Amino acid sequence: MLLIAAFVTDSTRIYGTRIFALADGMRVVNYLDAIMNNKYARVPEKLRAWQSASHVERPAQREKPVAGVAGPAKP
Repeated sequence: MLLIAAFVTDSTRIYGTRIFALADGMRVVNYLDAIMNNKYARVPEKLRAWQSASHVERPAQREKPVAGVAGPAKP
């Protein structure tokens, strides 16, 4: 890891740090999600509030084309 880190630029290092921070945050939310689902299983209002607060909206991703399947015919 040290050899690779020596060749990484500052911008790449910052980007990588953000990726690790996001992954850690998602891991914590998944952990808390299990706790909240168990604790508030009988209190639907609080469970819905948790689900709303912990939801992360992400941009849509394009579907990858399937190999061997042709796209629409061009005129």
